[in-house]
Amino acid sequence: MVVQKMSERKAEMIEMRPSGGHRLRLVFYAPTRGLIGYQGELLTDYPRHRDHETACSTIYAPYKGDIQGRRNGVLISNDQGEAVAYAMFKLEDRGR
Repeated sequence: MVVQKMSERKAEMIEMRPSGGHRLRLVFYAPTRGLIGYQGELLTDYPRHRDHETACSTIYAPYKGDIQGRRNGVLISNDQGEAVAYAMFKLEDRGR
């Protein structure tokens, strides 16, 4: 699942090796814009494995194309009252 989600974010796996204790170490070459928001998603998918290590370094590479946007969002109401249709139209795809 990690490899699939990282590939959706335009990352390339460059190394996979045993890390001891039935673990694998995966090394990815990924654009920074593809990593934004991924740590929370990783912890949601694997809540018992919070002892992972994250290492980042900057390497500039050619643009690899668009990255898929968010799949879910948050709607928060901060007041009671009526909402106009124009405001609701922009929120329609984010909530139920």
